[in-house]
Amino acid sequence: MNSIRFVPTGVHAYFDYIGGIALLAVVLHLVFDFVACAFLIASPFLFGFINKAPNVWLPHIISGVAVILLVLVTQTRYQPRVRALA
Repeated sequence: MNSIRFVPTGVHAYFDYIGGIALLAVVLHLVFDFVACAFLIASPFLFGFINKAPNVWLPHIISGVAVILLVLVTQTRYQPRVRALA
């Protein structure tokens, strides 16, 4: 089970940092995540297991939609907070 959890982390680490040097900007990372999750959502339809029980295909769709929502709300530029003087 530990290898399953390592795969996404390893992929992101490979694409983001090699030797401590940032290779991909945050925007490109988010594009990669968006495309991967769009494929995850489409996979039950593409590979024909949409007709199986919901516990087979529903996690693909829920996970894909959740990550796409996170991608859409991710702040890509630093914006300092303005402190109220109240």
